[in-house]
Amino acid sequence: MAALSREAQEPPRWFFVLCLLSLVNSAYGAASSLINALARREVNAGMIEETLELIRSFDWPTGPYEEHVESYTVNLMLNMVNVSALSFLFYCLNAIAVYLMLRQQRKGWYLYLLAQMALPFIPALLSGFNPLARMVLLLALIWNGLWVAVYGSQVSKLP
Repeated sequence: MAALSREAQEPPRWFFVLCLLSLVNSAYGAASSLINALARREVNAGMIEETLELIRSFDWPTGPYEEHVESYTVNLMLNMVNVSALSFLFYCLNAIAVYLMLRQQRKGWYLYLLAQMALPFIPALLSGFNPLARMVLLLALIWNGLWVAVYGSQVSKLP
C-alpha cells in the first residue's frame, strides 16, 4: 500500500524531462539577459540608423506595420539594459519555480505562472504598445500559456 501511494505521488517521467529542459531554458535566458544587462552598450544615432537601414533593405511582408516595426526596434534598442535586467529577474524566478515543481511543491506552479505571464510584458511595456508590440505580446502569452497549462496538468498531483 505504501508503494502504491508513493508511486501515485511521483510525477511522470515526461514531467521530469520537461522540468530539466525548462531549467536549461531558464539558465540560458538568465545568462543571456545578464550579459546584455551588464554589457551596457551605448546606443547612438549611427547604430540606430544602421539597424533601420538593415530592416528596410529586406522585403518584409510588414505592409502598414513598417513604421511600427521600426519604432518597436528602436525602443527596444534604447531600453535593452532595462529589458535585459527585468528578463534576468523573471528567468531566475522561472528557474526557482521549475525547481520547486521538480521537488513536487505546488507553490512552484504559482510562481511559474507569475513568471511566465510577466515575461511577455517586458518588451511591450518598455517599447510602447504599438500594434506590433501587441501582436508579439499576444503570441508570447499564447505560447507561455501553453507551457503553464502543461505544467498545470500536474498541479493536482503535487502535494
